[in-house]
Amino acid sequence: CEAGQYESLTGQSNCSLCPAGRFGTELGMTTMVEACPNCSFGQSTNGSDGQTSCSSCLEGYYADSLGQSVCSVCEGGRYSTIVNASDCVDCPAGRYSVDHLTYCVACAVGEYQLQEGQTSCVACGVGQFQNNTGSNSSCPMCEVGRYGNVEGLSGCSLCPVGQFQDAEGSNSSCIFCAVGQYQLYNGSSECSACRHGQFQDQTGSSSCDNCSAGYFQNRTGQSECIGCRAGRHSLLIGRDEDCDLCVKGWFTNASAMTTCSACLPGTIAFVEGMSGCLSCDVGTYSEQNWSQCLNCSTGRFNGDIGGSCHDCSVGLFAESDGMSSCEPCEAGRYADNGMSYCELCEAGQYESLTGQSNCSLCPAGRYGTELGMTTMVEACANCSFGQS
Repeated sequence: CEAGQYESLTGQSNCSLCPAGRFGTELGMTTMVEACPNCSFGQSTNGSDGQTSCSSCLEGYYADSLGQSVCSVCEGGRYSTIVNASDCVDCPAGRYSVDHLTYCVACAVGEYQLQEGQTSCVACGVGQFQNNTGSNSSCPMCEVGRYGNVEGLSGCSLCPVGQFQDAEGSNSSCIFCAVGQYQLYNGSSECSACRHGQFQDQTGSSSCDNCSAGYFQNRTGQSECIGCRAGRHSLLIGRDEDCDLCVKGWFTNASAMTTCSACLPGTIAFVEGMSGCLSCDVGTYSEQNWSQCLNCSTGRFNGDIGGSCHDCSVGLFAESDGMSSCEPCEAGRYADNGMSYCELCEAGQYESLTGQSNCSLCPAGRYGTELGMTTMVEACANCSFGQS
């Protein structure tokens, strides 16, 4: 019998082959035990009978018992880099393998593996990331100002402008800045309050708006500006303090005004910050945008509240200022327009009525020498004999 064969019976036409997993080197052997020793650890006959030698297990294979007919493939999560291996080695944490590998693959970015001998890596959960390959530790949480809303991220996304995230490990989108706030930069952990003189009435804003003319804001973080109160005004954009008071003689009677209005004749604003003008009393007057009423001068009057002064009519007079009406001239006197007193009827004249603009003349044939006479008989004497 040749090497790798044996025969224990007589009169045979051929010899029996050493079974797979065994080999023979001697001739004429009679028993399998003597003729066919087992292949050693790390070897096999690759499934063939009648072999004269064993083959070494290749890289990625092993034989962990004597007399293996074929080498076993390294299971998933294990590997072998040598020949004649009697066993495979577990992949270290942070790496993995599938069947028949001679090496372990590093976990990709966005993955990790804490255990040895694994066939795959674990994707980072939402709100986490891993930017290194071969990670053997848990994934870090997304930092403040960032978020991760899917698994297996190699990096977390920055919060866009107008948004923020103040918690680590956010697994959803970022939070919109509230009204009265803004954020100009990506990746922020908080929003900033709108400054004095500004406002923002929308969420998720990257800037604040200046208060318009007629408005102000003296606090931070506000969603609206304050209209100037009645009696105040402002032309400034972005005003950060209370509005200016209307000066004397001027007013505003509504809010959010940019300019003040002048008081009309007959009315005044006697202090700053008036929301309306006051009417002048009878006997007084004012011109446009005055802050005080003045008395009507002598010879003039005003009988209406908020009115203007007028000249006394003929036959009437006002001897002092601040008069609400004129008085009629007495009998024996007269007055032209705007007089503060009445003139005495001249000699040769008289007037029996009050409130007259002139005096009556003594009739022809009569004469007078006295002033301020009230009757013709008293005022006008007859001419003597021989006179006219």
